[in-house]
Amino acid sequence: MKKIYLALAIAGTLTGCTSNSDKAPVNTTPVPAMGKVADGAFTRFALNGNSSGAWLVHATPELGLGAVEATNITASGDPGSLRLFYPSINESSMLQAGPGVSQIIPNIEPDTDYLLTVYYRDEKGDESPNLLELGVKDMGVGSLAGNTLRTKVFTNDDIVGSGGDDTNGFRKVELAFNSGSNTTLEVYALTHLNSTENIDMNGEIALQTEVFIDDVVLKADD
Repeated sequence: MKKIYLALAIAGTLTGCTSNSDKAPVNTTPVPAMGKVADGAFTRFALNGNSSGAWLVHATPELGLGAVEATNITASGDPGSLRLFYPSINESSMLQAGPGVSQIIPNIEPDTDYLLTVYYRDEKGDESPNLLELGVKDMGVGSLAGNTLRTKVFTNDDIVGSGGDDTNGFRKVELAFNSGSNTTLEVYALTHLNSTENIDMNGEIALQTEVFIDDVVLKADD
């Protein structure tokens, strides 16, 4: 993929740039014990009209940093997934983190191996301008402001070439990490633009940059 090395080099500094709050976020949605993701299928997010007490949205479309909206597309089960896309693009679109969501998860077991799983759909093939970043942070002074425990950036070519299950166009992407001394963590999924080279600026930008995520699960990796 063209310019992938640039994207990977800046990916570590991108997260935390698009939080919509200057205060430490609070997850007001009850979650099961032992650190589970709430509304991982985004069903409540879709039913509530693009809002969920479980998820923090990171998007600033007016600044060229993308948008997040609920859809009825689903990888499996009940309808609901998130569409991450750019309504418009400017210089900031390539320099800062794009749209996505994160969730504060309490009841984490310390010093435990975990596996974060997300189903991802990008129908643009190996020339897709999108990258997917999955990551885990400890608690900071604001959303995505904590220290990074683990992060990984995937190209669409990486994901399709991995041979993972294809479920209604969605493919499973995984991130393994250890919780260290933490009992509360923030997990996130963001999309970045790797390049604008293949984007027709006179065409529909949103359709050329859209990706979907669904069925986010966090579990102890036995």
